[in-house]
Amino acid sequence: MYKLVVLADDFTGALDTGVQFAKAGLRTVVSTVHGSGEYTGGETPRVLVVNMETRHISPAAARLKVRNIVRENNGEYYYKKTDSGMRGNIGAELEGLYGTGENGNIFFVPALPRMGRTTSKGYHYVDGVPVSRSAFGKDPFEPVTMDFIPDIIASQSSLPVGLVSASDLAENRIPAGDAAFLVFDAADKNELEAVARFIKTRRPRLMAGCAGFAEYIPELLDMSGTASGDWRAGSAGLIVFSGSLHETTLDQMVYAEDRGFESITLSPEEKLSAALGNSPQGRVILDKIERAYQKNGKVILKAADGPENINSTNALAEKMGLSGNRERECIAANLGGMAAMVLQSGLCENIAIFGGDTLAEFIKILGDSEIIPQGEISGGVVFSQLFYKKDGEEKFVNLITKSGGFGGRDIVLSIAGYLEEKIPCVNRVFPKTSVLGIGSIKKGMTI
Repeated sequence: MYKLVVLADDFTGALDTGVQFAKAGLRTVVSTVHGSGEYTGGETPRVLVVNMETRHISPAAARLKVRNIVRENNGEYYYKKTDSGMRGNIGAELEGLYGTGENGNIFFVPALPRMGRTTSKGYHYVDGVPVSRSAFGKDPFEPVTMDFIPDIIASQSSLPVGLVSASDLAENRIPAGDAAFLVFDAADKNELEAVARFIKTRRPRLMAGCAGFAEYIPELLDMSGTASGDWRAGSAGLIVFSGSLHETTLDQMVYAEDRGFESITLSPEEKLSAALGNSPQGRVILDKIERAYQKNGKVILKAADGPENINSTNALAEKMGLSGNRERECIAANLGGMAAMVLQSGLCENIAIFGGDTLAEFIKILGDSEIIPQGEISGGVVFSQLFYKKDGEEKFVNLITKSGGFGGRDIVLSIAGYLEEKIPCVNRVFPKTSVLGIGSIKKGMTI
């Protein structure tokens, strides 16, 4: 039995939550195959984080997937990780967890104050702005249209919701009755800590929230460990694959480019091709990455460089008859495929992937793999080690991930600095690596 099973709706969310337990010294594995099986080092993790990939599927399918994964993975406690910007199938997934046969309501703490995500009187805010008017409300595929969390839940579930404000908590006025979900306010760190202290007295088996509240779970469940980070040095270079269209990430790319990163932007035709990584054009792009990498070992391959590129891609997708979801899937598959090509080429052992969809496609192409979070470079920016198989041998890569909305303008430079601190970049010659004759990986992608 696992001490805790975390159910995340996308890969970057799985990692930025899983790392909270790794930081507490708990052996934590982010599963790419819904749990079970052998783990690196032979030790079963105390915390299993399951990447369910339910962000973009139907509410009914998401509800069922939660129930199935709970049945497949026996945990003493369960935590439904939700998006800090309230995207995805939140109501359906909470209902799915509630309907697993467990007793008691779900304690839901959606706030992440250190990243500007706060909840007050049941309304959710990003940097003081109602979430529907923030960048999450401008999501090109699934914009958030509501701010009141009970309304967000009610759009997918008819189960009753109770609200717990900071003053309610201070005066111990906890809603009685049949509320399936209790939503707790938290406008700052102090209020979040007060919620954690209260929940520790109740020890519910079912909890929900983002990485903000997950940080407190080891203490409130009296979980401690001695597992330590296991840095395995690779090269000092860095290749960033940015699939996020969030305005925060787009600005981060410009900032890095202005300060020395070589940058390549996929054209609309490349992003929407049937199989970019399995085409002559994919090899051309890989050659561009290699040549850019030889200059200083710092390269960005991105899905867009601004509104004009995004609009052109949308227009081409419409002409091709691709729906919003199919367009998103094509972009993620092609950028993730290029990341897999670079990994298999051996060009660089430090890869950053921005955007959960791109990360999921990258992992899907690699096939059997295991991700072990090691720590945070900054809030929501996770350093992990990815173990995978190549030609029957276990390989690893240092993997840095983040959701589109996380990180300051200089986050790419911060990541590069973190790596160079671990591996001083002095008189380093970045190698030219041939990609011919390497073989093939899953999904029919030949490289």
